[in-house]
Amino acid sequence: LSATTAAGTAVPSEVRVEDQPAYPYRGIMVDCARHFLPVPVLKRLIRGMAMAKLNTLHLHLTDTAAFPLEVPSRPQMAERGAYSPAETYSVADVKDLVQYAELHAVNLIPEVDTPAHVSAGWDDGQLVCNENEWADRAVEPPSGQFNVANESIYETLGDIYGYLQGAFPHGVMHMGGDEVIVGNDDGAWARCWNSSLSQPILDMLEQAGHSRSDPASFYQLWANFTGRAYGEARKAGFKKFMQWGGGQAPSAEIYSLIQQPNITKLLPPGEVDVVVWDELNGSVAGELTEQGYGVILANSDYVYLDCGSPGWVKPGGYWCGPYREWYKIYEYMQDAKKTMPADQWKLIKGAQVLNWGETSDEFNAEVRIWPRAAALAEALWSDPTTGWYEADPRMQRFRSLLAANQIPSAALQPERCQMGPPYACTLKPASDLSEESVLI
Repeated sequence: LSATTAAGTAVPSEVRVEDQPAYPYRGIMVDCARHFLPVPVLKRLIRGMAMAKLNTLHLHLTDTAAFPLEVPSRPQMAERGAYSPAETYSVADVKDLVQYAELHAVNLIPEVDTPAHVSAGWDDGQLVCNENEWADRAVEPPSGQFNVANESIYETLGDIYGYLQGAFPHGVMHMGGDEVIVGNDDGAWARCWNSSLSQPILDMLEQAGHSRSDPASFYQLWANFTGRAYGEARKAGFKKFMQWGGGQAPSAEIYSLIQQPNITKLLPPGEVDVVVWDELNGSVAGELTEQGYGVILANSDYVYLDCGSPGWVKPGGYWCGPYREWYKIYEYMQDAKKTMPADQWKLIKGAQVLNWGETSDEFNAEVRIWPRAAALAEALWSDPTTGWYEADPRMQRFRSLLAANQIPSAALQPERCQMGPPYACTLKPASDLSEESVLI
């Protein structure tokens, strides 16, 4: 903002910039359990987020594979749940990370996933289906779910929530709440709660007079657990929550709590926002906004950054594909907006990209995230009406900015392309070319 004149360099005496985001929630989720992500990596990620005007880092802190979080009143959980003593988040680490995030205007949201996705770190008596075998009882190794017949889990959860409430000042707790495997012993591809692997739960059902052949029995178990877990989190001081949710066809193996009737009584809209992970076409997001829920979009066919990876339990590719290119991510919100009425769209709080950690560690996580996360960042801030082609010069420049700041990121084009004018190596979409040919 300067000009060279005969009298010298002139600068304006007053400048006013008006700018604000289109969506309040603009995020990245990282998986800190399947591979431990050291604090310096998370700090560098936060620095990149500030550059892109992303404001929320969702930390998936625990899963079946690891419990790296040090809880002062439960030190044994990290001692036996972390991969090594060096791969833990100490109280000092969390405090340091929170302060760094605050300086960069980034909110941290902790997630301790339950009642599925639990194994490492928990007491054996609090678990079922956590033996070494996994192929017939989980979607991936290792296996494990809560033994909801064991009352001690609630005291443990209360201690965890109490620590997190004091450690993370943003005041939002992600409760997990996804992919409970029920199954059966009669040929289901996966089995847990409704199987001989979970005898304490079957005994609990029998004593209560519930039938194991009725899916409603297991949904009631899950709802009872969820109500008590939320109760522990409220006692700890949390008032705002997030929960996983996705639409899926009825299944004997994997249940979906968020689609149950009267879910609003268990998870009150206004108190709970739902992070929706299913595919955009036919997503449960519209149904949830109709019920009054705030929704954070995380549809797997647009923003799961791990999709397109190689297979890791067998050859033949990852469970989802293809690779989610930045072009598609940029137009995500425009596509999603077409799926519901305007009055329901008002309840869309924003969106996040997700980097699940099965094949992502401290050495490649950032390269997988950047610069693709920046495509969503611009969409969430500016709510553009144009497409990826118009954004291409800005994406190329932003990737160069990441490199200049030594933030690992994937190259978008050969270096020679950056030396030329905008669009030097980018072809117009075929639809635009066809319109030009008509005009000619």
